[in-house]
Amino acid sequence: MKTSKPISTISYNTEEFLKAKLDYLSRSGEVAFWYYIKHHGEYDKETNIQDKNHIHVYLEFADRVDTIKLGDMFLEYENGDLNSKPLKCMPFRVSKPYDALLYNIHHAQYLLQKFEQKDFSYTLDDIVTSDRDYLNQLYSEAMHSDIFKRDRMMRLMDSGVSVAEMCYHGLVNTNQAYQMMIFEQLYKRGKYNIDRAKEEYRLLELENPFENENVVDSAMEKPKQRQVKKTTRKKTSSSVSAD
Repeated sequence: MKTSKPISTISYNTEEFLKAKLDYLSRSGEVAFWYYIKHHGEYDKETNIQDKNHIHVYLEFADRVDTIKLGDMFLEYENGDLNSKPLKCMPFRVSKPYDALLYNIHHAQYLLQKFEQKDFSYTLDDIVTSDRDYLNQLYSEAMHSDIFKRDRMMRLMDSGVSVAEMCYHGLVNTNQAYQMMIFEQLYKRGKYNIDRAKEEYRLLELENPFENENVVDSAMEKPKQRQVKKTTRKKTSSSVSAD
């Protein structure tokens, strides 16, 4: 495949070999920008597969590139043994810059939208890159992109702003207004159900302080019943004497 679009891959190379190749491609002008981030292997419950430690790689180019030839450059033979199985990259794929970056750092809100969950999370500081300023710019653009448009709308609705008001202020396109009104109804219904469930759970958890042995409050403590000592009265016989 030949492309000039951003591409990404998963690398199983050693970090030293990978970085040396990326530096070479950058100096030669073939790669305009790159970054990589090391990931711990995670266990996939759906496939029952334990992944190996790996490195996510992202590349941008100034011109078209042949991804097959590019992949051959990352064949790494340990100890120079050409007969051994080489370490290498997975096939390169065209990648969306914002999605790739947010996924590579396992951004929690982004993963939630994809119905995914990861055991490990990362930050921008974990990324090694050829241009830190450009990386920060990508991250800023990603956080303000349409990826999080739904989350911004939900925050507005939580603060009391309706979709009708958003339309009035031009925050919602006219061709999306009907869809947004349906979303607003579903969102409010879901929020109501969650709030009701929380309230029902709270009521179930409430305990009467007078019946809770763990509550110690002298002002509300039940008065202890006074123990009555049982006594046995002896029967006495009365005699009437006549004078």
